[in-house]
Amino acid sequence: CRAWAWDSVRGERKCWHNYYNFNFTYGSLVKEITLQNDGANTSHNSRSYSRASEKEKNKNIFVIRTEHLEKDWTTIDIMLGGNGTEGMQILHKNAWSKNINNSSGGGGIKINHPSNNAPNKTLSHQGRLNLCRALCDEIQIYKKLIRLAVNIDVESENQSLNELLHTCPNESREVKVCQ
Repeated sequence: CRAWAWDSVRGERKCWHNYYNFNFTYGSLVKEITLQNDGANTSHNSRSYSRASEKEKNKNIFVIRTEHLEKDWTTIDIMLGGNGTEGMQILHKNAWSKNINNSSGGGGIKINHPSNNAPNKTLSHQGRLNLCRALCDEIQIYKKLIRLAVNIDVESENQSLNELLHTCPNESREVKVCQ
């Protein structure tokens, strides 16, 4: 089981959800856009990394973060010419939206997932560190996606990185090589 689990996390064992990870799904796109942006003389280590002029770009990445679903969806809707409300209306009308309920007080949405009913939702500190280590390559792709996303501003990027560091305290804010 241990070998199977590590193979799945690394994307080396074909199991739909585990095999088709961020790197498999987005790795080549991230590389292509990084090269595209580098060719537009943007800095690899700054937020301008994803801010080449529109004429210099021919592909954009939009990111919808689960923990900021409503904000990201609305931002993208506006960027694409919408009024900022249509996207959420479509989301709520969608067949799976019956699992999305308005959260109390914040006006945001809360996603109810069947796993929320699990009797034991705790993960030990060491277990969390182990999981973060196992998902290191996935986390690096996540950081790249956040930085490349045209709908994520500097404040939102920092918020997501802070949330990541809270979850995985041994992680860095910068993309790193995993061991």
